[in-house]
Amino acid sequence: MPGVTRSRADDFSDPDFFLGCLFFPGTRKLQSGDPHPGRASRRQPLRDVATLIVELGLCPGEVFAIRAQDVHLAAVPAYLHIPYGKTEFRRRDVPITKCAREVLTQRISAAKGKYLFPLRVGKNAYDWTRPMNDVSHAHSEALEASGVTRFRLYDLRHTAATRAAEAGANPLELQKLLGHSDLKTTQRYVHLSKRHLAEVQRRIEKHRAEREIAEVEMQKGEATVQ
Repeated sequence: MPGVTRSRADDFSDPDFFLGCLFFPGTRKLQSGDPHPGRASRRQPLRDVATLIVELGLCPGEVFAIRAQDVHLAAVPAYLHIPYGKTEFRRRDVPITKCAREVLTQRISAAKGKYLFPLRVGKNAYDWTRPMNDVSHAHSEALEASGVTRFRLYDLRHTAATRAAEAGANPLELQKLLGHSDLKTTQRYVHLSKRHLAEVQRRIEKHRAEREIAEVEMQKGEATVQ
């Protein structure tokens, strides 16, 4: 949104705000009657890269290196194989979400070579034998157009971890999804929202009240027996 200054911490639990600002400056969503439908395509491949990061918890480099052979849409459940990484933990299979499936399906259909995100070698030319290695220029343009500040594309990986944690994923599950070798690293990726923490407090209060009521009822029952 032009003229709006937001920090990364302000909306960490609201990826829709970031994605909306980055892909469609000035509007939260692209409407069917939008007079400038080309805005979405002009944000490619940034849009697809960001979507896969926030949907699957991948890092940008893992998205760039996706090959058609790594995508297993016919499997149950469908998954993306990450064959490379600094440690054995980074080499993993990541279940594919509905939104990620749409992106990957379209990319596979359009692919003319090995990689789904090929290296750009000219204004409208690509080397499909090599993966792209950077979207910083497109990302900088999107940030400038949207007015969002202090936001790295990598932050969407943190957002993915936070959403998973708020949905009930335990630390070990998060560690496996993100490909971390150390739980301490996983913990640094999770930034629980105030809304989620308030819900945790509400559940604690509810549990405490129910326990107190149960104790009172138990005491009444013991007194009756005596």
